[in-house]
Amino acid sequence: DDDGSPDLPQLLCGVAIDPGYTVGTRQGCAATRIRPPYSWALNLCLKYFYVFRHRRQIAARSPSSPELVKRMLRESSMHETYKLSRRLSGCEDEDAWIRQQQANLGEILLPCLLLNSRDDPICVWDNV
Repeated sequence: DDDGSPDLPQLLCGVAIDPGYTVGTRQGCAATRIRPPYSWALNLCLKYFYVFRHRRQIAARSPSSPELVKRMLRESSMHETYKLSRRLSGCEDEDAWIRQQQANLGEILLPCLLLNSRDDPICVWDNV
């Protein structure tokens, strides 16, 4: 550098909030393995994200979207809320939605170390 300070090595890293497990809504997918109370918290987060945070964008997208959001509010299970939120993506079916959401690790050009704790309540060990 021109300012005389030494060059520091760069550390390139990434953090995943979704480690790339099967994201579908069918039985046996990652979303069906999350147990209470964590599933309750995620259910509330999904509702907050779609019902409150993005309400204007969703309402402008399609005349049927507000009705779908109302159905999401009535659902008590995280799995059912998750299934309804999938429909807001605009994908024609679940397979198209899975292709859109699934992580593509082949596109990552940096060395990565992916860790998962055996006692992680959200990304349960059965998903690894």
